[in-house]
Order: sequence, then structure tokens, then C-alpha cells
Amino acid sequence: MRNLGGVAAFLAVIITITLFFLPLPVGRKLEDGTRELALPVLRFLSWIGGQLQPDSAAEINRLKLEIQRLKMENALLTGMQQENERLRKVLRFTEESRFSFLPARVIARTTPTWWETVTIDKGHTDGVREGMAVVSMQGLVGLVKSTTPGSSQVALLGDEQVRIAAVVEGSENHGIIVGSPGSSGLPQMRLTFVSKQNEPLQGRRVITSGFGGVLPTGLIVGVITATADTRDAGGFGLFEEYFVKPVADLRNLTDLFVVIGTRQEN
Repeated sequence: MRNLGGVAAFLAVIITITLFFLPLPVGRKLEDGTRELALPVLRFLSWIGGQLQPDSAAEINRLKLEIQRLKMENALLTGMQQENERLRKVLRFTEESRFSFLPARVIARTTPTWWETVTIDKGHTDGVREGMAVVSMQGLVGLVKSTTPGSSQVALLGDEQVRIAAVVEGSENHGIIVGSPGSSGLPQMRLTFVSKQNEPLQGRRVITSGFGGVLPTGLIVGVITATADTRDAGGFGLFEEYFVKPVADLRNLTDLFVVIGTRQEN
């Protein structure tokens, strides 16, 4: 179609030049005659142009829709890839651990103290019982507080009602982990009733000791950050307390695992 337009333009130029050099009366007669002869051709070219324009607009709209479809498919594939990676991490975590886990997902959080309790999508019909430990892939996050047939509430480590028998990893320094709300509103813990000794404990990891038979031994709880002031805590100067930072990010919990035993027990 572009060739036809070019030919028509070329002929128009030739005719215009020819008419310019002819005498005026003759030129006018030839111009009128040429216009009559060229009128069907001009009408045909105009019709072709009218046909091409809607087709071009439709093609542009089709391409726009195709681009949107490809964007949606790309977003879907990206989401599927991320979900597959998440599931691979969950599977690798459960296979490599010496504990037996029941995978669960967080479906709700409490407010306004949103960090104290979360609700997971597994309940007592799935084998969840009160007092069971709940962990993330980073470490311990809390204990099962209550259950329904299909869900459970988990009290997180910052909850003052949480009490966990713990020990400083690689030592005989036993104590009790208790929730202790911080001044910033973020959760923190204290390791209490630790016998006085001379070795520094800052930076050491704290794990569950298994005392009392409620929780298995060896779950990572947190890291000692500083010595707490115990002047008003009683104990007659026989014990020390330490601030412990959870290793798990309690502000961002999605995939959790209820500890239902150890592989040795099963």
C-alpha cells in the first residue's frame, strides 16, 4: 500500500510540473481533465487509507492486551517461583532437624500487643496440645496457649506468662526464661535464677534445657545481650539475670512448626 501511495505522489508531481509549463488555457483544460481521470484513483486510495486506520488501531489494542496478559503471567510465575522456594526451605528445614515438626501457618495476630499472641491453622484434631513448643526456621517463638479443633493460639516469648527452662549453650548455667516487655514496646526476655560465676556470658546462645519434661532439649531460644540489674529482684545476691534477645523475628511470622517430638523418640 505504501508503494501505491508513492506512485500516486510521483504522478501528482509530474502532472503539476507539466501543467506549470503549459500555456494557461491549455493547462486549465488539462488540469480539469486530469482531475476527472484521477478522481477514481484518489477515491480508491482514500478508501484504502480508511481501511488501514481501523486495522492499525485494532492491532495496537491487541498488542496492548497481549502485553498486559504477559505481565500477568510473569507475575503469576514469579509468585509460583517464590512459593516453590518457600516450600523447599520448609522441607529442607524439617528434613535436616532432629525434631519432629507439624508445619503450620500464622492466620491471625492479637492487638494492640500484637507480638504477644498469634493464631496458627493447626489445632487439637491435628495433634496440637497446650504447652507444646512452636518454632520458626530461626528458633523458638513461643508455646501453645490454647487449642480448638482447627486452630491454636501461641503465646510468644515476649509474653510475661511464658516460662521456659533453659541453659546457656555449652555450659552448666541453667535458668528460667521469662517474658519481659521492653521500654520500646518490642518483646524481650530475661534469663533468671542463673548462679553467679566469673565467666562472661554476653553473646552466648540460650537453648531449652528439657527440665520438667515439657519441652525437648536443644531448641534455640535467643542470645544473651547484657546483664540485668537484680538489686530489687531478690535472691539474696546468689543469682544473676541476663537480657536475652530472641533469635526468631517475632514481628514477621508466617511459617511455623509445632514441635511434636524428636526423631529419636519416634
